[in-house]
Amino acid sequence: MVNAFGEINRSVVAAFEQEVRRERAQEASTVFLDLGEVEFIDPTGLGALFMAARRSNMTGDRLRVNLRVSPTEREALELMGLAETLPSV
Repeated sequence: MVNAFGEINRSVVAAFEQEVRRERAQEASTVFLDLGEVEFIDPTGLGALFMAARRSNMTGDRLRVNLRVSPTEREALELMGLAETLPSV
């Protein structure tokens, strides 16, 4: 499970992507990404979420995302089409 919190922005996106890759490399049948404590996602973070979903779709849909985020971040995810694209739990 990847527990994201605070902000997913340019300054932390590399570490976030690395953690998602590390989790995907495990043999678990499902990779859970918890966004429940994320307060802000900038365009770089939205891009990282999009790429995580894309990679998951290409390799067997192992990603599941908790999309219980703030209304502002939910709106950003919806504007980018990620609310429908990310496989939520």
